[in-house]
Amino acid sequence: DDEPWPARDALTAAHRGVLFESTGGAAPAGATFVYDADGVLRRAFASPPSAEDLAGFLELLADEPPFPELSMLAGRRRLLDGQVQKALAHFEAAHAGDPSLPGAAEGLARTHRRMGNLAEAERDYLRSIEIDPDYAVGHFNLGVLWLRAGRGQDALAAYGEALRIRGEHGPTLMAMGEAALVAQDGELALEL
Repeated sequence: DDEPWPARDALTAAHRGVLFESTGGAAPAGATFVYDADGVLRRAFASPPSAEDLAGFLELLADEPPFPELSMLAGRRRLLDGQVQKALAHFEAAHAGDPSLPGAAEGLARTHRRMGNLAEAERDYLRSIEIDPDYAVGHFNLGVLWLRAGRGQDALAAYGEALRIRGEHGPTLMAMGEAALVAQDGELALEL
């Protein structure tokens, strides 16, 4: 217990078997991620936490189960930062922790798409909308994937579902127009 607290500005530090990783800088860029000894993401702080916050957190860590939603959010952040392998690990952990989260499956799909694994991306987008048929983001991004693959009719169907869920949504309408052109449906393209 006489081990020092991690330096607030350190990139990585360990304390009592817990890894603290800071992205540096001020919030929101300066988030601190806390992993347990098994490497499972347990908490994210928007800014470097105080020693008091960390002390309270360490007391709860043993009894508090991991939050899959937190792993999902960390995956999104890693993907935005271009850290694809770390994003994949976070989304896999989120999906394993709670297979009913459509965002975890959709995050896996985005990551696979970024890695060029298009079959896996399609599988995971489909999984996200199977989990929640009203998950508009999953339908929209499935449409993007299909449109890039030249599957205009399939993309139109996916965008149609996103519109049904969201209502009039400018980016979806524009994507539908592009899909209509790929599907060689000029009449629909002009309507949109």
